[in-house]
Amino acid sequence: MLESTDEMLRYLEEYLGMPMPFRKLDFIAVPRFGGAMENPGLITFSSAILLIGKSADAAAQRRALGVTAHELAHLWFGDFITPDYWNDLWLNEAFATWLSVKAVAIAQPDQAYEVLDIADKTAAYEIDHGLDGRRVRETIMSRDDIRASFDRITYRKGGAILTMLEGWLGEERMRDGVRRYLRNADGGTVVAEGLIASMEEPSGNIEIKRFFTTFLTQTGIPQIHASVQCNGAGPPKLTLRQSRYLPLETRPRQTKEDRKRRWHIPVCVRYPSDASGTATVRQCTDLGEVSAQTTLKTKSCPAWLLPNDGDTGYYHYMLSADGFARLPLDQLSPKESLGLVHSVSAAMHAGDLNIEQGLGLLERMLAVKSIKVHEVIHEILYELANSVIGDRERPAFAAMIRRWYRPIVQQVGVTPRPQAESWMTEVRPTLMLLLADLGEDPALQRQVRRHLEAWLDDPVKIDLLLLNSWLQVAALGADEALATRYKDAMRSTRNRYHKFLFSGALHGFRNPKLLASPLARNQRSPAAWPVLAGAMRYPALRKIVFEALKPSSIVQEEAASLFAPMCDKATSHPLLNLR
Repeated sequence: MLESTDEMLRYLEEYLGMPMPFRKLDFIAVPRFGGAMENPGLITFSSAILLIGKSADAAAQRRALGVTAHELAHLWFGDFITPDYWNDLWLNEAFATWLSVKAVAIAQPDQAYEVLDIADKTAAYEIDHGLDGRRVRETIMSRDDIRASFDRITYRKGGAILTMLEGWLGEERMRDGVRRYLRNADGGTVVAEGLIASMEEPSGNIEIKRFFTTFLTQTGIPQIHASVQCNGAGPPKLTLRQSRYLPLETRPRQTKEDRKRRWHIPVCVRYPSDASGTATVRQCTDLGEVSAQTTLKTKSCPAWLLPNDGDTGYYHYMLSADGFARLPLDQLSPKESLGLVHSVSAAMHAGDLNIEQGLGLLERMLAVKSIKVHEVIHEILYELANSVIGDRERPAFAAMIRRWYRPIVQQVGVTPRPQAESWMTEVRPTLMLLLADLGEDPALQRQVRRHLEAWLDDPVKIDLLLLNSWLQVAALGADEALATRYKDAMRSTRNRYHKFLFSGALHGFRNPKLLASPLARNQRSPAAWPVLAGAMRYPALRKIVFEALKPSSIVQEEAASLFAPMCDKATSHPLLNLR
């Protein structure tokens, strides 16, 4: 951490054109402390973040590096210059989020390959997909408003706005504008208008103000529909059309104002420059109206077009199903691959792609070696399994999961492998559980049980995520003997983390008798609820769960909110309408 901090600090000083603005810099690791805080000259960290040790896995390294880079950037943005009021808190957090990616890429390029959790803009989508979201620059009237502003919109969407601006202006113009912003503020307080003015210099580009205004003062995320027209008589034409992205289930509640919402969007596309496809062209345009058409810088009709080059834009994009399928996955960066899978997911939820088309596109993306991409695919599959797939469709759905994931699980293995690729190590626990659960794979359940029983005989140190996956996979096809071992191990262990995992796994049995036993005790830890969600797919198990919840109205309300999508009529789910 010290070596990486030295590199990141030197990079930030060079990039920002000024030395670190305080006379000293110390780090303190604090037990029982959440996150980190950028106190000038003395940054405090949760000890769990900072003191990770040399054997830490790649995810812990990325977290530690990302948080450290974020706090270092705050020495300038937040400490040296400070927002005039809480409505511009994003000026602190957006800059720290945006710069953390740059700093980590300098210090540890291999860790920067994956999208950093601390700067992942897609974490803001869940809020921005709804009609009741929050603006980046929100009016602050109370302490509750202040607390609410420390969220994914301020951090992640704020950082994404700066990333989009840089993608539009270019790295050099962006760097010069940021340096002007720091010099103009001169260690004082700042407002958004000061940043905008600094970015407009020296060209006086008024489009920058329109860009900031539409993304700072409006909720929601745009969707760009892109299509290419090739008629042979001249250069190909690109047509872009914007609208507010909304999933199907929210559309009936939108107002006339929602439907009219528009953004000033810098759209940067990439496509092959000739028929050979060996070279590509990056082309940007300002989309301020509902639609616009521009001429592509090639004489031949491009074989493919990526509507978000570098995935710098904060928007979903929509292509035809064929247009999605023709995108060359081997030429996409991890960020671009993540943007693609999110755009496919968004198109399915908006009704622009049906389930068959969407699943066909997702199957192609199984080859992408990115943890984040696999996580999104898994979320979609679980959503389908929990909310759309009924008893009639489940055998075919399980067969599809086995066809997709058996080869991948065979490749990554069910136990740690020396010198395995980082993405394999991190995605292994989720992959196994998905194949055993949604894929209903008895062979995998038996294989994992053998490893788990050997561990129960000799509980050596093991990664907690892997252990949790083993416990739940083995429980899916378990008998009473294994259930007894779980109970005995939970009572005897002194490891509080293991006790927590055993508690959850005891609620993961698919045998009705074995599931009824822990439910009858009416003492469930937070680990039980996500495990019970899987039981709700099966009518016999669902009945047992609800019978067990009857004594407590509070628990019933909590469970009802968690399981509502699985218990309502299937036709209420937006994806089912796309069959």
